[in-house]
Amino acid sequence: MTTLQLGAAGEGSPPPPPPRRAVPSSPPTRHPAVTSLSPPERRTSLHAAPFRVRLAALAVVALAGPAGPAAVPAQATDSVPCHTTVKRDLVDPSSGRTWPGTGVMYCNLTRGHVSVHASRSSGSPVVGHLEQGGAANWFVTEMKGETYRDGAAENQWRASTRADNGRWGWTPEVSFAGGGNYEDDAGLLMPGSYTCANTCAPAPFWAH
Repeated sequence: MTTLQLGAAGEGSPPPPPPRRAVPSSPPTRHPAVTSLSPPERRTSLHAAPFRVRLAALAVVALAGPAGPAAVPAQATDSVPCHTTVKRDLVDPSSGRTWPGTGVMYCNLTRGHVSVHASRSSGSPVVGHLEQGGAANWFVTEMKGETYRDGAAENQWRASTRADNGRWGWTPEVSFAGGGNYEDDAGLLMPGSYTCANTCAPAPFWAH
């Protein structure tokens, strides 16, 4: 019997494969962190929101028209304010004291025979009238009182003046030209604050 020796290459068996070279392993490639996307339904709502916003914007433009959004109506303004300030010496009918060089203003009335009341309350008695309308009458100041109504016109502002009979009082500003309900005159001023030291003079009688 012949015995084959398995040993040296080429003697009875195929040569073994060449040894494999070891390849140095490279470190794994690091990738930047990726934020996970939201679930599909979340992505859908986020993409749909701008579309709805665009639809809303288009609707606003369509309603506004080429001229742009409609303007908000402006509040009423006094188109006929009191005017022409002059100086007068005003005499207090109760004390006789004179207030020299007091500024008064002429104010347009819508009609003649306008009532002058003793005070600014709604039930105040009439002490006199201003018989002429238009710009014939002057007033000293204005102050708020109780609401006075004359047809559709109503206002709580009253203007201090002297009636044609010499009696002092307050005329409801519903009789003033220009302006709207509950609007004070744009030219006539309210009385300012009065300060004094030691002995104080009384407040002007036309501002009581």
